[in-house]
Amino acid sequence: MALNRLLERKGPRLGLITTAGFEDTIFVGRGGQWADGLPVRERRNVARAQRPVPLIPRDMTVGVRERVDSFGRVLAPLDESDVAEKVGGLLARGARGLVVSLLWSHLYPEHERRVREIVRAHYPASYLGSVPVILSSAVLPRRDEYARTMTTILDAYLRQALHEELGGTRDELLRRGYGGPIMMIHASGGMAEVRKTSAVETCNGGPVAGLLGAAFVGRELGEQNLILADMGGTSFDLGIVEGGRPGAHRPRPLIDRWQVGIAMMETRSIGAGGGSIARVDKNTGRVEVGPESAGSMPGPA
Repeated sequence: MALNRLLERKGPRLGLITTAGFEDTIFVGRGGQWADGLPVRERRNVARAQRPVPLIPRDMTVGVRERVDSFGRVLAPLDESDVAEKVGGLLARGARGLVVSLLWSHLYPEHERRVREIVRAHYPASYLGSVPVILSSAVLPRRDEYARTMTTILDAYLRQALHEELGGTRDELLRRGYGGPIMMIHASGGMAEVRKTSAVETCNGGPVAGLLGAAFVGRELGEQNLILADMGGTSFDLGIVEGGRPGAHRPRPLIDRWQVGIAMMETRSIGAGGGSIARVDKNTGRVEVGPESAGSMPGPA
């Protein structure tokens, strides 16, 4: 669910709140970030390479007055009136969720927490205008502003769809008499209960689960080297089992075309599945397939 929502870019409109002066962090990226997630052939064609289209556009990114140094010491206190004004502007421009990622917040999370308190005070949960507020210090309390911010943005982008789908699944299981825990496979290869799993951890969990299953079947059949193919309605996923071990963990974890700070097993996905929609590009005249999809009911197999 998470991977499909991301491939099709069907997440909610989000707003990003960061430290004033650092509003362009996710757009600048990290050095060669423009090449992240591109095939080798496209990375070599530097003249035509394109940066990924951001999940949060620049006009939905604001900086609030505050500053913490690299030791977690407050240099400038949080300007609460500035926060209230900036939040009001984001909501007026259609934000359905807010991501808060302030400088060095993994060392001093109090400013991020105070931003959330201010939002809740102005737009309490009992109001229709309330919005979820996701803090980077809660999702990924580690250094590296770019990876921490992008991990938090992806978590917020995927959270609503997963919450709705998994809530419906849980209700149906309870209705049918199931009383056990509901577990989710993580991209790292581990798993946890739904209530203890963040949305971003589940991204690519399906292909990873298939990869672990393929390694098990391979051992039963005496096969050490396998290629796993997972054809879905929206994506086609690939994984490798080498020497009986399912894929290594990525040294630089990526989700789509963004570097993140969570552990991920190595699988690859393309936005072309059994339900992918074909169309003619008006500019080039070429036929393109995906990433838009009609889904599949039942599956494309």
